[in-house]
Amino acid sequence: MKISKTKLIVAVAALLLAIVAPIGYRRLSGSPQYPVVLISLDTLRADRLGTYGYHRPTSPALDEFAAESVVFENAIAAAPWTLPSHVSLFTGLYPTSHGVDLMHREGIPPDKPIMAEILKEAGYATQAFQGGGPMAGRFGFARGFDDYREIRPPDGKFKGSFAAVVGETEKFLKGFPAGKPYFLFLHTYDIHCPYKALDEYFSLFQSAGAEFIDPTKCGYSPLQITKGNMQYLSDHYDSNIRMVDDVFAALLQFLKSRPDYSQLIIIVFSDHGEEFLEHGRIGHKKSLHRELIRVPLLIKAPGLKPQRILNSVSLVDILPTLLDLLKLKASSNRQGVSLLPLLNNTGKETRPFQFSELALRKDLRSYYGADHHLIIELQTPEAKLYSVPSDPIEAQNLAPSQPDKLQSLRRILANFMDTLTPGKAADVAPASPKDLEQLKSLGYVK
Repeated sequence: MKISKTKLIVAVAALLLAIVAPIGYRRLSGSPQYPVVLISLDTLRADRLGTYGYHRPTSPALDEFAAESVVFENAIAAAPWTLPSHVSLFTGLYPTSHGVDLMHREGIPPDKPIMAEILKEAGYATQAFQGGGPMAGRFGFARGFDDYREIRPPDGKFKGSFAAVVGETEKFLKGFPAGKPYFLFLHTYDIHCPYKALDEYFSLFQSAGAEFIDPTKCGYSPLQITKGNMQYLSDHYDSNIRMVDDVFAALLQFLKSRPDYSQLIIIVFSDHGEEFLEHGRIGHKKSLHRELIRVPLLIKAPGLKPQRILNSVSLVDILPTLLDLLKLKASSNRQGVSLLPLLNNTGKETRPFQFSELALRKDLRSYYGADHHLIIELQTPEAKLYSVPSDPIEAQNLAPSQPDKLQSLRRILANFMDTLTPGKAADVAPASPKDLEQLKSLGYVK
Protein backbone atom coordinates (compact mmCIF):
# COMPACT_ATOMS: atom_id res chain seq x y z
CA MET A 1 0.00 0.00 0.00
CA LYS A 2 1.41 3.35 -1.03
CA ILE A 3 1.33 6.32 1.33
CA SER A 4 1.04 9.74 -0.25
CA LYS A 5 3.78 12.25 0.35
CA THR A 6 1.31 14.56 2.09
CA LYS A 7 0.13 11.84 4.51
CA LEU A 8 3.73 10.88 5.22
CA ILE A 9 4.63 14.47 6.06
CA VAL A 10 1.59 14.76 8.35
CA ALA A 11 2.46 11.50 10.11
CA VAL A 12 6.09 12.52 10.63
CA ALA A 13 5.04 15.96 11.87
CA ALA A 14 2.64 14.38 14.38
CA LEU A 15 5.38 12.07 15.61
CA LEU A 16 7.82 14.95 16.01
CA LEU A 17 5.19 17.00 17.82
CA ALA A 18 4.67 14.17 20.28
CA ILE A 19 8.41 13.89 20.85
CA VAL A 20 8.95 17.59 21.50
CA ALA A 21 5.65 18.29 23.29
CA PRO A 22 6.29 20.86 26.02
CA ILE A 23 5.00 18.62 28.79
CA GLY A 24 4.43 15.03 27.82
CA TYR A 25 3.80 12.33 30.39
CA ARG A 26 3.77 8.57 30.49
CA ARG A 27 1.29 6.74 32.70
CA LEU A 28 2.85 3.61 34.16
CA SER A 29 1.01 0.31 34.43
CA GLY A 30 -1.53 0.33 37.23
CA SER A 31 -1.32 4.09 37.60
CA PRO A 32 -3.87 5.35 40.16
CA GLN A 33 -5.81 8.55 39.63
CA TYR A 34 -5.81 9.67 43.25
CA PRO A 35 -7.40 13.06 43.88
CA VAL A 36 -4.88 15.64 45.09
CA VAL A 37 -5.22 18.63 47.44
CA LEU A 38 -2.13 20.87 47.75
CA ILE A 39 -2.37 23.45 50.56
CA SER A 40 0.03 26.40 50.85
CA LEU A 41 -0.03 28.19 54.21
CA ASP A 42 2.08 31.16 53.20
CA THR A 43 4.72 32.45 55.67
CA LEU A 44 4.39 29.63 58.24
CA ARG A 45 7.56 28.74 60.15
CA ALA A 46 7.91 25.09 61.08
CA ASP A 47 8.90 25.89 64.66
CA ARG A 48 5.57 27.63 65.37
CA LEU A 49 3.56 24.38 65.13
CA GLY A 50 2.98 21.91 67.93
CA THR A 51 4.02 18.97 65.78
CA TYR A 52 7.45 20.63 65.43
CA GLY A 53 7.77 21.24 69.16
CA TYR A 54 6.16 24.66 69.71
CA HIS A 55 4.90 25.20 73.26
CA ARG A 56 1.85 27.34 72.37
CA PRO A 57 -1.46 25.84 71.16
CA THR A 58 -1.27 27.31 67.66
CA SER A 59 -2.05 24.17 65.67
CA PRO A 60 -4.25 21.44 67.21
CA ALA A 61 -5.84 20.50 63.87
CA LEU A 62 -2.57 20.48 61.94
CA ASP A 63 -1.00 18.43 64.73
CA GLU A 64 -3.85 15.92 64.48
CA PHE A 65 -3.40 15.73 60.72
CA ALA A 66 0.36 15.29 61.21
CA ALA A 67 -0.33 12.20 63.32
CA GLU A 68 -1.77 10.44 60.25
CA SER A 69 0.80 11.83 57.81
CA VAL A 70 4.46 11.82 56.94
CA VAL A 71 6.06 14.72 58.82
CA PHE A 72 9.30 16.08 57.36
CA GLU A 73 11.36 17.52 60.21
CA ASN A 74 13.75 19.41 57.95
CA ALA A 75 11.94 20.57 54.82
CA ILE A 76 13.88 23.45 53.24
CA ALA A 77 12.46 26.11 50.93
CA ALA A 78 14.45 26.99 47.83
CA ALA A 79 13.86 30.72 48.42
CA PRO A 80 12.68 32.84 51.36
CA TRP A 81 9.73 34.56 49.72
CA THR A 82 6.52 33.67 47.96
CA LEU A 83 7.09 34.04 44.22
CA PRO A 84 10.34 32.11 43.61
CA SER A 85 9.57 29.53 46.30
CA HIS A 86 6.24 28.58 44.73
CA VAL A 87 7.76 28.55 41.24
CA SER A 88 10.38 26.12 42.54
CA LEU A 89 7.70 23.91 44.03
CA PHE A 90 5.57 23.91 40.87
CA THR A 91 8.50 23.28 38.50
CA GLY A 92 10.87 21.18 40.64
CA LEU A 93 13.67 23.66 39.82
CA TYR A 94 15.83 25.98 41.89
CA PRO A 95 15.44 29.74 41.28
CA THR A 96 18.68 29.93 39.29
CA SER A 97 17.27 27.41 36.83
CA HIS A 98 13.76 28.82 36.48
CA GLY A 99 15.04 32.41 36.58
CA VAL A 100 12.26 33.90 38.70
CA ASP A 101 13.50 35.91 41.69
CA LEU A 102 12.41 39.52 41.15
CA MET A 103 9.04 41.10 41.91
CA HIS A 104 6.85 42.59 39.14
CA ARG A 105 9.02 41.75 36.15
CA GLU A 106 9.51 37.98 36.09
CA GLY A 107 7.23 35.04 35.48
CA ILE A 108 7.53 31.29 34.91
CA PRO A 109 9.32 30.54 31.61
CA PRO A 110 6.99 28.93 29.04
CA ASP A 111 9.42 26.05 28.51
CA LYS A 112 9.22 25.02 32.19
CA PRO A 113 6.13 22.80 32.70
CA ILE A 114 4.37 23.26 36.02
CA MET A 115 2.43 20.84 38.18
CA ALA A 116 -1.07 21.77 36.99
CA GLU A 117 -0.12 21.42 33.31
CA ILE A 118 1.20 17.91 33.88
CA LEU A 119 -1.86 16.80 35.83
CA LYS A 120 -4.22 18.45 33.36
CA GLU A 121 -2.62 16.51 30.53
CA ALA A 122 -2.96 13.35 32.62
CA GLY A 123 -6.75 13.81 32.77
CA TYR A 124 -7.20 15.74 36.00
CA ALA A 125 -9.65 18.56 36.56
CA THR A 126 -7.49 21.41 37.90
CA GLN A 127 -8.80 24.12 40.21
CA ALA A 128 -7.07 26.76 42.33
CA PHE A 129 -8.34 29.11 45.04
CA GLN A 130 -5.51 31.48 45.93
CA GLY A 131 -4.75 34.85 47.45
CA GLY A 132 -3.30 36.86 44.55
CA GLY A 133 -0.34 39.15 45.20
CA PRO A 134 2.85 37.30 44.16
CA MET A 135 0.63 34.27 43.41
CA ALA A 136 -1.34 36.15 40.74
CA GLY A 137 -1.93 34.37 37.47
CA ARG A 138 0.09 36.94 35.52
CA PHE A 139 3.27 35.32 36.90
CA GLY A 140 2.41 32.10 35.07
CA PHE A 141 0.81 30.15 37.91
CA ALA A 142 -2.52 29.90 36.10
CA ARG A 143 -1.09 27.65 33.38
CA GLY A 144 -2.77 24.26 33.36
CA PHE A 145 -5.62 25.25 35.67
CA ASP A 146 -9.20 25.04 34.45
CA ASP A 147 -9.90 27.90 36.86
CA TYR A 148 -7.22 29.85 38.74
CA ARG A 149 -9.39 31.92 41.03
CA GLU A 150 -8.27 34.68 43.34
CA ILE A 151 -10.16 34.69 46.64
CA ARG A 152 -10.35 37.65 48.99
CA PRO A 153 -12.68 38.17 51.95
CA PRO A 154 -15.62 40.58 51.62
CA ASP A 155 -13.77 43.55 53.15
CA GLY A 156 -11.19 43.36 50.36
CA LYS A 157 -8.32 42.72 52.74
CA PHE A 158 -6.31 39.55 53.18
CA LYS A 159 -7.21 38.40 56.69
CA GLY A 160 -9.92 35.76 56.68
CA SER A 161 -9.24 34.66 53.12
CA PHE A 162 -8.61 31.03 54.08
CA ALA A 163 -12.19 30.65 55.33
CA ALA A 164 -13.39 31.93 51.94
CA VAL A 165 -10.97 29.56 50.16
CA VAL A 166 -12.32 26.58 52.12
CA GLY A 167 -15.90 27.66 51.46
CA GLU A 168 -15.25 27.75 47.71
CA THR A 169 -13.49 24.38 47.94
CA GLU A 170 -16.50 22.77 49.58
CA LYS A 171 -18.83 24.21 46.92
CA PHE A 172 -16.54 22.96 44.17
CA LEU A 173 -16.31 19.42 45.52
CA LYS A 174 -20.02 19.14 46.31
CA GLY A 175 -20.75 19.75 42.65
CA PHE A 176 -17.90 17.67 41.29
CA PRO A 177 -18.75 14.41 39.44
CA ALA A 178 -17.83 11.28 41.36
CA GLY A 179 -14.96 9.20 40.02
CA LYS A 180 -13.20 11.97 38.07
CA PRO A 181 -9.70 12.84 39.34
CA TYR A 182 -9.10 16.38 40.52
CA PHE A 183 -6.17 18.54 41.56
CA LEU A 184 -6.95 21.35 44.01
CA PHE A 185 -4.44 24.05 44.94
CA LEU A 186 -5.40 26.11 48.00
CA HIS A 187 -3.37 29.11 49.18
CA THR A 188 -3.76 31.76 51.87
CA TYR A 189 -1.92 34.84 53.17
CA ASP A 190 -3.75 34.79 56.51
CA ILE A 191 -0.47 34.18 58.41
CA HIS A 192 1.52 36.71 56.34
CA CYS A 193 1.86 40.33 57.43
CA PRO A 194 -0.15 42.46 58.05
CA TYR A 195 -0.31 40.55 61.33
CA LYS A 196 -3.56 41.99 62.69
CA ALA A 197 -5.43 39.08 64.31
CA LEU A 198 -9.08 38.70 65.22
CA ASP A 199 -9.68 39.52 68.90
CA GLU A 200 -10.96 36.03 69.68
CA TYR A 201 -7.59 34.58 68.67
CA PHE A 202 -5.35 37.35 69.95
CA SER A 203 -6.81 36.87 73.42
CA LEU A 204 -5.25 33.36 73.45
CA PHE A 205 -1.68 34.53 72.79
CA GLN A 206 -0.98 37.75 74.69
CA SER A 207 2.49 37.78 76.24
CA ALA A 208 3.60 39.56 79.36
CA GLY A 209 5.90 42.37 78.32
CA ALA A 210 4.38 42.81 74.87
CA GLU A 211 4.11 46.46 73.85
CA PHE A 212 1.51 47.74 71.40
CA ILE A 213 2.53 48.61 67.86
CA ASP A 214 0.33 48.80 64.79
CA PRO A 215 0.14 45.17 63.53
CA THR A 216 -1.48 46.16 60.23
CA LYS A 217 1.74 47.68 58.92
CA CYS A 218 4.28 45.59 57.02
CA GLY A 219 7.92 46.52 56.63
CA TYR A 220 8.96 47.95 59.99
CA SER A 221 12.64 48.76 60.34
CA PRO A 222 14.32 47.06 63.30
CA LEU A 223 15.26 50.56 64.50
CA GLN A 224 11.59 51.48 64.79
CA ILE A 225 10.55 48.85 67.32
CA THR A 226 11.42 47.56 70.75
CA LYS A 227 11.68 43.97 71.93
CA GLY A 228 8.22 44.39 73.45
CA ASN A 229 6.84 45.63 70.12
CA MET A 230 8.34 42.60 68.42
CA GLN A 231 6.67 40.28 70.94
CA TYR A 232 3.35 42.01 70.23
CA LEU A 233 3.70 41.34 66.50
CA SER A 234 4.80 37.76 67.20
CA ASP A 235 1.68 37.24 69.34
CA HIS A 236 -0.48 38.38 66.42
CA TYR A 237 1.44 36.00 64.14
CA ASP A 238 0.70 33.06 66.45
CA SER A 239 -2.94 34.15 66.64
CA ASN A 240 -3.26 34.06 62.87
CA ILE A 241 -1.74 30.58 62.77
CA ARG A 242 -4.45 29.42 65.18
CA MET A 243 -7.14 31.08 63.06
CA VAL A 244 -5.87 29.26 59.98
CA ASP A 245 -5.67 26.04 61.97
CA ASP A 246 -9.34 26.29 62.96
CA VAL A 247 -10.30 26.73 59.30
CA PHE A 248 -8.07 23.80 58.37
CA ALA A 249 -9.97 21.72 60.96
CA ALA A 250 -13.23 22.48 59.15
CA LEU A 251 -11.66 21.61 55.79
CA LEU A 252 -10.32 18.34 57.12
CA GLN A 253 -13.68 17.42 58.62
CA PHE A 254 -15.34 18.08 55.26
CA LEU A 255 -12.77 16.04 53.33
CA LYS A 256 -13.11 13.16 55.80
CA SER A 257 -16.87 13.13 55.22
CA ARG A 258 -16.35 12.38 51.53
CA PRO A 259 -16.14 8.82 50.20
CA ASP A 260 -12.80 9.46 48.46
CA TYR A 261 -10.88 10.52 51.59
CA SER A 262 -8.99 7.23 51.88
CA GLN A 263 -7.71 7.74 48.32
CA LEU A 264 -6.91 11.40 48.74
CA ILE A 265 -3.37 12.80 48.58
CA ILE A 266 -3.09 15.86 50.83
CA ILE A 267 0.11 17.89 50.92
CA VAL A 268 0.37 20.76 53.42
CA PHE A 269 3.40 23.05 53.25
CA SER A 270 4.62 26.59 53.58
CA ASP A 271 6.73 28.48 51.09
CA HIS A 272 8.91 30.25 53.68
CA GLY A 273 8.97 31.34 57.31
CA GLU A 274 9.21 34.71 59.04
CA GLU A 275 11.82 36.60 61.04
CA PHE A 276 11.10 38.32 64.35
CA LEU A 277 14.47 39.94 65.09
CA GLU A 278 16.25 36.61 65.62
CA HIS A 279 18.99 37.97 63.38
CA GLY A 280 18.16 41.67 63.42
CA ARG A 281 15.46 41.62 60.75
CA ILE A 282 11.68 41.52 60.43
CA GLY A 283 9.65 39.70 57.78
CA HIS A 284 11.33 37.77 54.97
CA LYS A 285 13.17 38.29 51.65
CA LYS A 286 16.29 39.49 53.50
CA SER A 287 18.20 36.43 54.66
CA LEU A 288 18.46 32.64 54.50
CA HIS A 289 18.49 31.84 58.20
CA ARG A 290 16.70 28.76 59.45
CA GLU A 291 13.59 30.65 60.60
CA LEU A 292 13.03 31.56 56.94
CA ILE A 293 13.91 28.41 55.02
CA ARG A 294 12.82 25.58 57.38
CA VAL A 295 9.12 25.07 56.69
CA PRO A 296 6.41 22.55 57.55
CA LEU A 297 5.79 19.72 55.10
CA LEU A 298 3.10 17.10 55.78
CA ILE A 299 2.03 14.45 53.27
CA LYS A 300 -0.90 12.07 53.61
CA ALA A 301 -1.31 9.57 50.77
CA PRO A 302 -2.61 6.04 50.18
CA GLY A 303 0.06 3.51 51.05
CA LEU A 304 2.20 5.92 53.08
CA LYS A 305 2.46 5.04 56.74
CA PRO A 306 2.59 7.90 59.26
CA GLN A 307 6.18 8.62 60.22
CA ARG A 308 8.64 11.40 60.96
CA ILE A 309 11.52 11.92 58.54
CA LEU A 310 14.65 13.50 60.02
CA ASN A 311 16.52 13.62 56.69
CA SER A 312 16.52 17.06 55.12
CA VAL A 313 14.50 17.49 51.93
CA SER A 314 13.65 20.37 49.61
CA LEU A 315 10.37 21.80 48.38
CA VAL A 316 11.66 21.13 44.85
CA ASP A 317 11.10 17.44 45.70
CA ILE A 318 7.31 17.78 46.03
CA LEU A 319 6.53 17.67 42.29
CA PRO A 320 8.55 14.50 41.51
CA THR A 321 7.21 12.88 44.70
CA LEU A 322 3.62 13.59 43.66
CA LEU A 323 4.24 12.25 40.15
CA ASP A 324 5.78 9.13 41.69
CA LEU A 325 2.72 8.64 43.92
CA LEU A 326 0.53 8.92 40.80
CA LYS A 327 2.89 6.75 38.72
CA LEU A 328 3.29 9.49 36.14
CA LYS A 329 6.55 10.08 34.30
CA ALA A 330 6.67 13.57 32.86
CA SER A 331 9.24 14.44 30.21
CA SER A 332 10.86 17.40 31.92
CA ASN A 333 14.24 18.03 33.47
CA ARG A 334 13.87 18.65 37.18
CA GLN A 335 16.31 19.13 40.05
CA GLY A 336 13.88 17.77 42.62
CA VAL A 337 13.84 14.05 43.32
CA SER A 338 11.09 11.72 44.49
CA LEU A 339 10.98 11.15 48.23
CA LEU A 340 9.24 7.78 47.96
CA PRO A 341 12.46 5.73 48.20
CA LEU A 342 13.26 7.60 51.41
CA LEU A 343 9.74 6.99 52.75
CA ASN A 344 9.81 3.32 51.83
CA ASN A 345 13.27 2.81 53.37
CA THR A 346 14.73 1.89 49.98
CA GLY A 347 16.80 5.06 49.64
CA LYS A 348 19.02 7.29 51.73
CA GLU A 349 19.50 11.05 51.68
CA THR A 350 17.99 12.70 48.61
CA ARG A 351 21.17 14.81 48.27
CA PRO A 352 24.11 15.70 50.57
CA PHE A 353 22.62 19.11 51.41
CA GLN A 354 19.67 21.36 50.60
CA PHE A 355 20.18 24.52 48.54
CA SER A 356 18.43 27.87 48.95
CA GLU A 357 19.03 31.21 47.31
CA LEU A 358 18.03 34.86 47.35
CA ALA A 359 18.70 37.53 44.73
CA LEU A 360 16.92 40.51 46.26
CA ARG A 361 19.10 43.30 47.71
CA LYS A 362 21.86 40.75 48.36
CA ASP A 363 22.93 37.68 46.42
CA LEU A 364 22.81 35.01 49.13
CA ARG A 365 23.25 31.23 48.84
CA SER A 366 22.72 28.56 51.49
CA TYR A 367 24.07 25.07 52.13
CA TYR A 368 21.86 23.25 54.66
CA GLY A 369 23.35 19.89 55.59
CA ALA A 370 22.94 17.39 58.41
CA ASP A 371 25.75 18.99 60.41
CA HIS A 372 26.19 22.55 59.20
CA HIS A 373 24.26 25.44 57.72
CA LEU A 374 26.38 27.79 55.60
CA ILE A 375 25.12 31.14 54.30
CA ILE A 376 27.34 33.11 51.91
CA GLU A 377 27.06 36.43 50.11
CA LEU A 378 28.33 36.16 46.55
CA GLN A 379 29.68 39.70 46.17
CA THR A 380 31.63 39.76 49.47
CA PRO A 381 33.68 37.36 51.62
CA GLU A 382 30.87 37.43 54.22
CA ALA A 383 29.91 33.97 55.46
CA LYS A 384 27.94 32.53 58.36
CA LEU A 385 28.32 28.96 59.56
CA TYR A 386 26.10 27.28 62.14
CA SER A 387 25.79 23.87 63.74
CA VAL A 388 22.51 22.29 62.65
CA PRO A 389 22.17 19.75 65.52
CA SER A 390 23.29 21.92 68.44
CA ASP A 391 22.30 25.48 67.47
CA PRO A 392 18.68 25.52 66.26
CA ILE A 393 18.34 29.30 66.68
CA GLU A 394 21.63 29.93 64.86
CA ALA A 395 23.07 32.08 67.62
CA GLN A 396 26.77 31.26 67.21
CA ASN A 397 28.56 31.93 63.92
CA LEU A 398 31.29 29.29 63.64
CA ALA A 399 32.92 30.77 60.54
CA PRO A 400 35.73 32.60 62.40
CA SER A 401 36.62 29.58 64.54
CA GLN A 402 36.34 26.87 61.85
CA PRO A 403 38.06 28.26 58.74
CA ASP A 404 38.90 24.84 57.30
CA LYS A 405 35.29 23.65 57.53
CA LEU A 406 34.12 26.97 56.10
CA GLN A 407 36.39 26.68 53.05
CA SER A 408 35.47 23.03 52.50
CA LEU A 409 31.74 23.78 52.47
CA ARG A 410 32.29 26.84 50.31
CA ARG A 411 33.95 24.66 47.67
CA ILE A 412 31.13 22.10 47.81
CA LEU A 413 28.53 24.84 47.44
CA ALA A 414 30.44 26.52 44.59
CA ASN A 415 30.78 23.21 42.73
CA PHE A 416 27.05 22.60 43.09
CA MET A 417 26.18 26.08 41.85
CA ASP A 418 28.35 25.48 38.78
CA THR A 419 26.03 22.60 37.82
CA LEU A 420 22.97 24.87 37.66
CA THR A 421 22.08 26.14 34.21
CA PRO A 422 20.66 29.67 34.53
CA GLY A 423 17.11 30.00 33.27
CA LYS A 424 15.49 33.03 31.69
CA ALA A 425 12.26 34.19 33.29
CA ALA A 426 9.31 35.22 31.17
CA ASP A 427 8.22 38.84 30.98
CA VAL A 428 4.99 39.57 32.81
CA ALA A 429 2.27 42.13 32.26
CA PRO A 430 2.66 45.36 34.26
CA ALA A 431 0.97 45.37 37.64
CA SER A 432 -2.54 46.79 37.57
CA PRO A 433 -3.69 49.25 40.26
CA LYS A 434 -5.39 46.31 41.99
CA ASP A 435 -2.18 44.26 41.80
CA LEU A 436 -0.19 47.12 43.32
CA GLU A 437 -2.73 47.56 46.11
CA GLN A 438 -2.42 43.86 46.96
CA LEU A 439 1.37 43.97 46.93
CA LYS A 440 1.41 47.08 49.14
CA SER A 441 -0.97 45.41 51.60
CA LEU A 442 1.44 42.49 51.86
CA GLY A 443 4.50 44.71 52.24
CA TYR A 444 6.11 43.79 48.91
CA VAL A 445 6.06 47.35 47.58
CA LYS A 446 5.92 50.73 49.29
